[in-house]
Amino acid sequence: MSIVEFEDRNSMVKSLVSQHGKYAEIGVLAGEFSKDLYSILKPTELILIDLFEGDTGSGDQDGNNFKMYNLNRCYLDIAAHYKANPEVIMIKGTAWRL
Repeated sequence: MSIVEFEDRNSMVKSLVSQHGKYAEIGVLAGEFSKDLYSILKPTELILIDLFEGDTGSGDQDGNNFKMYNLNRCYLDIAAHYKANPEVIMIKGTAWRL
């Protein structure tokens, strides 16, 4: 079995996932990767799932570039970004309830 390495996660998505399907992202945070998924995959449905409550922080795998986020604000910003896109569905909560 050979290991395939990708330059980044967008390259991986382009290579492994077909366009125009139904997809879900669990753990959306501020929605940066959601925008990439939407642009790359041109989905018929994109479900974005996150708690979207409270404050949290995130950084890269080495702990650098740490930033704090208010998830309530993230929800409002993402909802405003996709308001004209009915194929994008936002769910506040945990994925296990679906």
